[in-house]
Amino acid sequence: MQTIKIKNEQCFIDIVLEATGGLNNTLLMALANNTSITDEKAVGSDYKVVGTVNKSIVDILRIYPPATGLINYKSAFNYRLPHTFPMF
Repeated sequence: MQTIKIKNEQCFIDIVLEATGGLNNTLLMALANNTSITDEKAVGSDYKVVGTVNKSIVDILRIYPPATGLINYKSAFNYRLPHTFPMF
């Protein structure tokens, strides 16, 4: 059975997308891996890949893996333009 390792800043949805090329396998992979789609695992952990695989999309996502990990949006947008009020 094929597996995929979690990379830095990847959530479960990113893993499903990178492994199968689509999001229609999200619940299948969650059930096969006995996990929730909101669980956070350590970088380097393995997930079993199940469901249909769109090879053309997977090949592209192996080169440019999705990594939409959570960031602190306040620090990401904590900049001030001249003569403007802060956003937060």
